Amino acid sequence: METKQARISAVREYDTILLGGGIYALGIAGLSFLKKNIKDLQGKKIVVFCVGASPYEEKAYWGIVARNMKEVTPLNTDIK
Repeated sequence: METKQARISAVREYDTILLGGGIYALGIAGLSFLKKNIKDLQGKKIVVFCVGASPYEEKAYWGIVARNMKEVTPLNTDIK
């Protein structure tokens, strides 16, 4: 479901939540929905992935992590 149409009451019924979003100006589309509702998602497994049109560049990757994932530690820090 798209985050614009998502209701936290429906999302919290799942044990694992996957959020995939495009990268726009280093921000991950849809991530604000998770951050806004993080207290309602305590104890859930949350996976966030993003896609962009540019080729992989390590400096850009860490910029995206720093901007979007301040509160968490990325699981995969060896992405090449």
